[in-house]
This record gives sequence, structure tokens and C-alpha cells, in this order.
Amino acid sequence: MADEGKLNRWRLFAELTSEDADVVLDACEERNLVGGEELFRENDPGDSIFIVQSGRVDIFKNIRGDVDRSLASFGPGDVIGEMSFIDGARRSATARTTEASEFLVLSRQSFAKVQRERPDIAALPACARRTSCTARRWHTASRPPGRTR
Repeated sequence: MADEGKLNRWRLFAELTSEDADVVLDACEERNLVGGEELFRENDPGDSIFIVQSGRVDIFKNIRGDVDRSLASFGPGDVIGEMSFIDGARRSATARTTEASEFLVLSRQSFAKVQRERPDIAALPACARRTSCTARRWHTASRPPGRTR
């Protein structure tokens, strides 16, 4: 498991105390993927947040048939999957590793336990701030080519 110093450097948890970081770390599981593996697919349930420890992940949306539109690329310190985790909707895009990658995974079930035990740190306000930015990227990628509105 990553140490709490590593967790504190991730933007989502930047304001946590050492003690609070330990609570979040205890709630996370590690996941390792090789390059080319999917972390999640479009329309999967949004039941986890993924914190990139190492490697790279591309986010893309299928816009028609076999045409994918790249939305973003994430690396160490980035948080992925918070949009559907927060709003309870299905995943709006697919996430695939581009190289061997390591993640901390905070599941909805583990997060609910943190909420019960430590409601003071369970809000994760940075998630809400990133959601609007992610939603705008998704909306832009969903438009047909050449359409501006």
C-alpha cells in the first residue's frame, strides 16, 4: 500500500492530515494493470474512484461504431472515475492503461464505511470541483464533428 505521504500529494486528498490520510488509505485497495487493459468501460457502474500511483491512463468515448474520441490522459497523482462515483450514473467513457499502471481503488462500499466513521473527511470536496470540468469534456466529445453547440 502507498504511504500517506504519497496520498497527500494527490490533489483530491491534498488537504488531509496524516491521520485522515491513513483512514483513506485503509479504505483503498491496490490494483495493478498491464498496458492496454481497461480500468472500466463506458456504461459500467460508477462504483469506484481510481487514484493513479504510476503509469498512464487514456479516457475515451465511443462516438459512433469504431470511432473513439480521446478525452484526456492521466498519470500519477490523478483521480479517475469520480464523476459517476459522485452522481451514481454509469460511466460516461472508457479508461484504458497505456502502460503498466498501479492504482489505489476506493470502492463505494469502502467510502460508505469512511462516511459513517469519519463524516468530517468523507465529503472530498475536490471531487465536486473536478466533476464539472469532466462533464464539460464529455459533453464536448459527444458532439458530432464540426458542430460547435
